Amino acid sequence: SWRRVWQLFSLAHARWLMFGASMLMLSSAAELMLPALLARALFAVVERHSTELLMSGVLQLGGAAAVHAACSGLRGFAFLVMQNHMIRNLRERLFTALLQKDMAFFDAVDSGTLTSRISADCQAVFSALDDALNFCLRSVVLTSFGLLCLLRISPPLTAATACAFAVLAGATRSYGYLARAVARETQDAVAGLSGIAEEALRNVRTVRSLDAEWEHLGRFGQQNAVVFQAQARKARAYGVLGFTVNGAAAAARLLALTVGGWAVLTGQALDGESLAAFLLYLDLVIENAVNVGDEWASAMESLGAAEKVLELLPSEGADAEFVEAKASPATIVSLASPVLAAAIDQPETFGEIHFENVTFTYPGRGRGSKRPVLRNLSLTCPAGDTTALVGTSGSGKSTLAHLVQRLYDLEPGSGRILLHGRDLREVDPSWLRRSMGVVGQEPRLFRGTIAENIVWGLKETPGEDPLRAQAERAARLAHAHEFVVRLPDGYDTQLAEGTLLSGGEKQRIALARALVRDPPILILDECTSALDPVSDRLVTRALQEARWCGRLGCRRTVLVIAHRLSTVEMADQIAVLEAGQVKEVGSHAELMRRNGIYAHLVADPRLPTNHTPRVQ
Repeated sequence: SWRRVWQLFSLAHARWLMFGASMLMLSSAAELMLPALLARALFAVVERHSTELLMSGVLQLGGAAAVHAACSGLRGFAFLVMQNHMIRNLRERLFTALLQKDMAFFDAVDSGTLTSRISADCQAVFSALDDALNFCLRSVVLTSFGLLCLLRISPPLTAATACAFAVLAGATRSYGYLARAVARETQDAVAGLSGIAEEALRNVRTVRSLDAEWEHLGRFGQQNAVVFQAQARKARAYGVLGFTVNGAAAAARLLALTVGGWAVLTGQALDGESLAAFLLYLDLVIENAVNVGDEWASAMESLGAAEKVLELLPSEGADAEFVEAKASPATIVSLASPVLAAAIDQPETFGEIHFENVTFTYPGRGRGSKRPVLRNLSLTCPAGDTTALVGTSGSGKSTLAHLVQRLYDLEPGSGRILLHGRDLREVDPSWLRRSMGVVGQEPRLFRGTIAENIVWGLKETPGEDPLRAQAERAARLAHAHEFVVRLPDGYDTQLAEGTLLSGGEKQRIALARALVRDPPILILDECTSALDPVSDRLVTRALQEARWCGRLGCRRTVLVIAHRLSTVEMADQIAVLEAGQVKEVGSHAELMRRNGIYAHLVADPRLPTNHTPRVQ
């Protein structure tokens, strides 16, 4: 863990680190002069009655105090600026790392936990850095050099108080490790708390319709109690620590005063000025030793929380390679060049997707996860054709769509998926996904305007139309332009979770977002299954009109997962899936004549037509 923490310091700007360290040393040196100067000034008055020595001592004290104050302020400023740079870079590195995770990771971890990692846990890392750099390091320096001053004044007296420092060190070390363990437990509990709250608030309509508010309140209360119990255990330990530390500090002061006073009274090698200086330095050392204990415990506690962030970070250089690859079109083109060349040389045949003996099991889904979703499946989706996938729930339809997008990769020996004869595992995922438009059952819109949502992820490119014009053109293709221009702010309407758009309107915006790239491959995953008849007709018409790819000058390859008969009937080819295997392939008319699985599905009164809502 400390090695990973050290990696965080590489995110700091070196000039701020050096400047802050310099100010730390100067302020500490000035502060270490204060006890000796104060003792000298006091004895100039008490024993020598010298105005000249008093004024000299006051001037020296004032100068040292001024240097200490100025350097302390500059130290705090430098470290705070540096820490802000570090926490900004940490959040960016963490978000980059999360975007690189495979889908199995997101299947296993809920979004509330990840949100907590980026917000609360990153702030905990900032707290650890703040304690370690600005305060703990200062206290360590003052304690160390203060002990040297004590040894210089009186080694025997320093040795007499050493037991107290041993107790201080042992108590704070033990509490620090306990605080770290409690912090790990607390951060997990808080992340779970965030997940429960996010789930309930995101699905508040469902919660309310089920009259399940008390159910969610109960779950929230149980998880909150876990957080409370962990913090209560830490509070009890902190009480014991406070008693031990303060008791040891008081014992050290009493021992120093007793032994030192006896040495002065008996005329041993210690005078009153030296005893006063020793006691002042002892107070300085004890105060900073206690601070080191508190700050060490706080840093260890924050480190326990920080570990939850640090374990998500990639190895050194991995995120830089990811960003470089994303930022370099040359990298994407070079990795996809064989497929790209095929698209340019043979556009009429580009887009053929071939599944060859595909067997697939979702990774990391707990019990039953070893059961294959697809079993030795083979299917060809011809270029330029629309292939509809039909079948009962769990037959593997959506899994095929996930695999085509490389959201998951096939294990070696589990078959191949070919695009224009090229294994998808050899094609750059970024280029592949930019060549596909995907519309799902539940449209996901981002915070921003309608125009920004349509062109999400695109950049202004010289020689091409402005993004606003591209957004409007795609909206017309998706039959979204008509309702968008009727909105008060038109394409500048802000979208958020509370925006009152119907399901059909959101679906048409999502379709426009898929079409704005003019992709040669279009994947439609039950995108009309939850729409009313009017919205269904508009979206279906848009899909029929959007089958031409202007970029390649040929028809798109369309993969449709559908439950509505109207959507299935327009397909050039229909593949019937059952238990992860293809059972039938053909057109609607051919499959009806066979009177097999597909014909029975069509005859099922639960199969929606273009006039009936989806029941399945």
